[in-house]
Amino acid sequence: MLYHLHDVLRKTIRLKCPDCGEGSLYSRWNQLHERCAVCSCTLQRREEEGWFFIYMTTAGLTGVVVVVMLLIDVPDIFLGQIGVLVAWFVIILLTLPIRKAIAIGIDYYIEQRPRKNAGT
Repeated sequence: MLYHLHDVLRKTIRLKCPDCGEGSLYSRWNQLHERCAVCSCTLQRREEEGWFFIYMTTAGLTGVVVVVMLLIDVPDIFLGQIGVLVAWFVIILLTLPIRKAIAIGIDYYIEQRPRKNAGT
């Protein structure tokens, strides 16, 4: 069955299998199950395909932190630097499982699309 991208992303943002939407993606905080326990969809091998998305979203989130850092006026530079460092780590680490899940969903969506033969 072919799913629309928004259906796949809705499942993966909830950290569920992109195919059935029921099985959990993760066995621990950021460690994927090898396969979905419900439908046996392969999950762990999709992790390798999603690193570009994760790197790009990390760069985007870093850019947001830098812009916010430039817009906020702090009385003590050292405390501002500590605050930015803590905010960056929290934002990057807390969003990592969701960003990885979205990358897995996108990979699943691309892989499920029918391929057209160039000669026909």
